[in-house]
Amino acid sequence: MKNYISLFSRMAMLVSVLILAACEPKNQPTEPDGTLKENINIVKMTIEQDAVVDPLLDQIVINYATTIKLANPSAITLNGSAVQASANGLDLTIKLSLESEKQYQLVIPSGAIRSFTDSTRTTPKLELRFSTKKAGDIGLPDNGAMAMTHALGYGWNLGNHFDTSSGVDGKPVQWGWWDGAVPTEQLYQNLARHGVKTVRMPVTWGNYQTQGEDNSWTIQPEYMAEVKQNVDWAIGAGLYVVLNTHHDEYWQDIISAAANNLTNDQIEDRIVKTWQQIAEEFKDHSDLLIFETFNEIHDNAWGWQGGYNYNKVYHLMDEWNQIAVDAIRATGSNNATRWIGVPGFCANPMFTCGDKYSIVLPNDPANKIMVAVHTYDPFNFCTEGTVQKWGKGVKPNGSDEKQIDDLMEKLRRAYIDNDIPVYLGEFGAVTRKSVADAPFQAYFLEYLCRSAYYHGIPVMLWDNNNNNQSGECFYYINHLNGELRDPYANGDTSLIPMMVRAATSTDPTYTLESVIARAPK
Repeated sequence: MKNYISLFSRMAMLVSVLILAACEPKNQPTEPDGTLKENINIVKMTIEQDAVVDPLLDQIVINYATTIKLANPSAITLNGSAVQASANGLDLTIKLSLESEKQYQLVIPSGAIRSFTDSTRTTPKLELRFSTKKAGDIGLPDNGAMAMTHALGYGWNLGNHFDTSSGVDGKPVQWGWWDGAVPTEQLYQNLARHGVKTVRMPVTWGNYQTQGEDNSWTIQPEYMAEVKQNVDWAIGAGLYVVLNTHHDEYWQDIISAAANNLTNDQIEDRIVKTWQQIAEEFKDHSDLLIFETFNEIHDNAWGWQGGYNYNKVYHLMDEWNQIAVDAIRATGSNNATRWIGVPGFCANPMFTCGDKYSIVLPNDPANKIMVAVHTYDPFNFCTEGTVQKWGKGVKPNGSDEKQIDDLMEKLRRAYIDNDIPVYLGEFGAVTRKSVADAPFQAYFLEYLCRSAYYHGIPVMLWDNNNNNQSGECFYYINHLNGELRDPYANGDTSLIPMMVRAATSTDPTYTLESVIARAPK
């Protein structure tokens, strides 16, 4: 009986060993003392082995299969020097400060990172090789879109002149243009001398339209002639002209149109009749004239009304662009093939290329559609002026510069890379409240223009001729004769030449890094 018990006990022990062996995790090698090693796998990394990256890349994130902790952070090195690293959940974030055109090797030794819950588990040694491009070199395509955006170069807005609006049909603003100027031919000749290649001419038409019994929405001939005179002066100076419908948003009420089909039909009928008249007037103008269907079609919340579903509005914006393009093309002559710019809702990049909605470009037999976007970010610095300083000199992580680069890259990837021209129809930064803060305005404008250049995107500065230190003071060029303005009355008229150079210079030493190196503090 004892022999049977002994045999049974030995068999039970053997079964237990087999069961435990079967339950042991696979592929987990052990040290001689039995502790586990190198068994936490990498799931993904934000860069690949032997990648070529932008020198502005400021971090690498490595995602692991289990939660981690840093056991020896000083052991993580980049080209032999310790780097700043932090662990959060499954992610390891490594901060970078890179130079252009340089080889790098990131080394994470075995044992530097361990399991958060089991310190006997560690990550295998990682040696990640990568290199950096020349600063700003992002490999722009050689296509038709780049040829067109290069031709547009640096641009300027005749802001708050023809777009002056009373908000009432057939009733011009009686006290004159908002910019307080009457442009002359000399304005456009001097713009060309300054290196400006494109004039965006915002125009409000509704204040000069009469509905009539037949709903013809006739534009007053005197007003059309005045707009045409300025277009001709600009083209005569060799400039591109972008001509649009601007503060007609007062009747282009897209929120009401989205809520009522009859309202939408009435608005669309007026859009078509307005563009038919404009297009007919200018149909024999050269390809230096570009039409832009709309300005910033918006609601009072600029697309951020809580609880409102904007999906129908986004699609209606696509529909309005299509009918405007169709109306222009139908007039024939040079309008059959001239370039036409179309904006998304609010002309906001977030409602144009992906974050909230990607516009559907109009069907166009000429295949001559451009995309128009605007940016005044950060709004409190650019437009309100409540924040006086901007940039790496006051934010060590360089997040502001990265925000601009990210926007430009998004636009390039969405359009330029797909042979569709895109342009920044409006940007700017108001005059600082203190002369001591003026370098921050200049730095912002230079960095934006240079980043846009490296991404193949032309820019058009918003200028409303306002320097009375109240409201939006975008004050750069005299709207009467094209003389350079001095917003700080200290003899400095360098803002326009600086921006022209930043937006057009082919100097290989003029990099984003060289701009950042001069960031004011």
